[in-house]
Amino acid sequence: MSTIEIRLELPYFLRLAEPMNPRYGDVCQESPVADFEGQELRISFASRDAENIDNSSFGFHQRTTITIQISCDARPSDDVINTFAINNCRELVNRVVIAYQATTGEVDNGGFITPVGTSYMRLFAEIYLDGDDVRDRWPFRSGTNISLSGDEVERFREYVTGGNSLPIGNLMLTNASIQAEQGQYSLAVFLAAAAVESRLTAYVVEKMEGDQIHQREITKYKNKPLGYKLGRIAGEADSIETYLGGDEAYASLHAKLKGRLNKELRIPVVHNGHLASRDEAREANDLAYQFFRATL
Repeated sequence: MSTIEIRLELPYFLRLAEPMNPRYGDVCQESPVADFEGQELRISFASRDAENIDNSSFGFHQRTTITIQISCDARPSDDVINTFAINNCRELVNRVVIAYQATTGEVDNGGFITPVGTSYMRLFAEIYLDGDDVRDRWPFRSGTNISLSGDEVERFREYVTGGNSLPIGNLMLTNASIQAEQGQYSLAVFLAAAAVESRLTAYVVEKMEGDQIHQREITKYKNKPLGYKLGRIAGEADSIETYLGGDEAYASLHAKLKGRLNKELRIPVVHNGHLASRDEAREANDLAYQFFRATL
């Protein structure tokens, strides 16, 4: 019998003390591991001192450490350990956090209460197998130290000083990635689609203004929904295919934006209350990133 133990220090305090023992299959559904089917999880919460939260003498200075344990008959492989530690435990921690917020309504307590992302688990989770530390300490998820290019530095300065407006589409897409990391898949789909609409609108409006299209027509276009904008026929001044239709790669992408991103991902989430899956969130983000690259 082997036991995997994951300890994660949360940057906030949860008012939880009683341990929990849910079934693995009831709470870890995104990346199920056959080795753990039918097993019971052991979840416990401990407070830890965090004296540097502030300098006040009033109140408490504590945050929460969550510990998750599971046992299996044979020694698990490295892949099984990694899947449990990074994917299953992220899903489980976020279930705890969201359930806590639904119960208490708290968004801050000894820190900002928010779901954790995959990168957070990779960087900060402590992973033990039968008491031995087996965590890979290489935080290579994103570890570039290459300086920004001259153009990037200039854009950065303009954004900071107000010399140029912040690109709302880019920020939406960045936030879509964050939500996907934290398991908020439906919100990730919504933000990815909104990012595409923002970028699409800005791109086509710039072309229409360059062609001196009447402002009334430009305003009418701006106020239309994503489905309308993606459905405009090549040759029309308000159709992005008029400007990118000669690119065969974009033609294929455009079909996916119309069919997959808008009709099969965004509309079910926004209009039908669909709870998107991790794969759907990743697909929406990927399509959005492809669109952004196509419209550089």
